[in-house]
Amino acid sequence: DSPMVFTHQFLARMLKAHWDPKSGRKAVILVFDGMRTDAWDEFLRPVLEERYDVFEMRPGSAILPSETEISRKAISAGCLPADFPIKSRSELELLKHWLQAEMKLAPAFQVVRDDDSVASGMAVRYVSPQIEYIVFSFTDKNLHGNPHDLAFIYNSIVREVIRQDVRAVLRELPQDALIFVTSDHGFTPFSEKALNVSGAVVEDNKLIKYRVVRAPQLFSGEDAKNVLSFDIKTLKIPLPDATRAGQAIQYIHFPRPGYVFQRETFQHNPDKYGHGGLSMAECFVPMAVLGSRHKEQGILSIAAVRQTGSVSEGEPLEIEVVVRAHLMLMQDLSITLSYNLKEVPTPRKEIFRGLEQIYRLRWTPSLPEITPEQRENGTLPLTVTAVLTYQYNGKQYRLSHSAELKIKLDTTRLRRRLDNKLDLLMGRVPKELKS
Repeated sequence: DSPMVFTHQFLARMLKAHWDPKSGRKAVILVFDGMRTDAWDEFLRPVLEERYDVFEMRPGSAILPSETEISRKAISAGCLPADFPIKSRSELELLKHWLQAEMKLAPAFQVVRDDDSVASGMAVRYVSPQIEYIVFSFTDKNLHGNPHDLAFIYNSIVREVIRQDVRAVLRELPQDALIFVTSDHGFTPFSEKALNVSGAVVEDNKLIKYRVVRAPQLFSGEDAKNVLSFDIKTLKIPLPDATRAGQAIQYIHFPRPGYVFQRETFQHNPDKYGHGGLSMAECFVPMAVLGSRHKEQGILSIAAVRQTGSVSEGEPLEIEVVVRAHLMLMQDLSITLSYNLKEVPTPRKEIFRGLEQIYRLRWTPSLPEITPEQRENGTLPLTVTAVLTYQYNGKQYRLSHSAELKIKLDTTRLRRRLDNKLDLLMGRVPKELKS
């Protein structure tokens, strides 16, 4: 009954709590592998709110260790890994078993996609008339092995994949669907400080990872101060095979903040970012339920988001956000307007009074990659979402409104697109993005 929802509780405490299969509304589970809560708030949530309202948000956490194989499988299984009811580790089989056991459902799933190696688009999609299960792994794939700064990765790669690939999937979903969002784990920068894992703790190198060690023995001496250890049985994860010396694995070790593990006989050379440990950045994940928009949004509504004038590429663009009140407001009401635009990174505080106010925003948009069809048409569509938040009579309100703007393209401009392999050689594109 804790407010925190762990990944193995997602189906029971989020899906089952909000979805009635007899209602006729489709349930869509969206799992974003490696999506931290800060990335959810800044990049993913605004795109989802272009079509849906947030019904509920809960603090969420990966189970330990925060590994994909452990925490993501627990989402579809609805239980801790040691309690998986079937031998198969297939997410589809685990999900089907939970739906039958807990909701008496036997959906006829069609496997549209099942390829966990992709760095953009969907990795997994299981479709049935009642429920869909979709996994996006672009965050996980584009952070592992990437040497760039985290802000650069999110702004140049993750943001664009969400804007294009996730938005394309959302357009296929029913407007009245219930959307259930979560992630299996987050990410953290790896430290330069390394703790040697000696053969006295565990001699099998396969059991040693940068953020977690499975071992038959505890650490000792000074190193023990920088390690958090758990009895492996209390975490309810599968027990590894005994070590080569025949010793049973009894402990799970995690390094304290500022440290990573390294094998005593191997060079310390970890990725810049990773997961598997128990830091907040690795564990905290979104848990959200979204659905069709409520008619009642409080005292205010966004009546329109509209473009003012015709704009060519490279020129400043201006929009007007029209906010209306259902009753005349005689006193000032503080509101906040934010946008799904990387050129407008901070929310803007505004004052509302009366029946209607128009707020203007002017900026020069950075254009995404232009498709051949757009070049031929001479126009580029740009979706802008305005998010309005305010407090009224002790209640917090958040609503959004999207509009598709048009930018005229310079058809005389030469646009040269480099081959992916040449991009990689020139250091322009991380290797995870090559097709």
